[in-house]
Amino acid sequence: MIVKSDITTIKVDVTIVDPETGEPSTCQARWKLYPVDDSQAKIKEINAGNVSDEQLVEDDLVELLGITDGKGKAVEDDAELREWFLKWPHTRGPLIHSWFSAQAGHAAAAQKN
Repeated sequence: MIVKSDITTIKVDVTIVDPETGEPSTCQARWKLYPVDDSQAKIKEINAGNVSDEQLVEDDLVELLGITDGKGKAVEDDAELREWFLKWPHTRGPLIHSWFSAQAGHAAAAQKN
């Protein structure tokens, strides 16, 4: 059954490939979800260079999920984690690409039990 309601966020997978090992890992990003007309306008602004990656993350990233430190301890989403994601090319690109996936409606795949 489809329920007619406004959906304002969407969780998408972010696949990060470790640059040393080549091994992929996946976390999730929850982004604001825009109506199609609004997302197309924002994409035009991004492509025109009027919205930086940092601004996109600040404005639209709701939360990062499924991230651990080197000891396997869960890392909470905060400004430091977001700054780290934007600092490295192997994490920055996939995070920003996930915004585009979110706006295309590509929700994160359901996890197996």
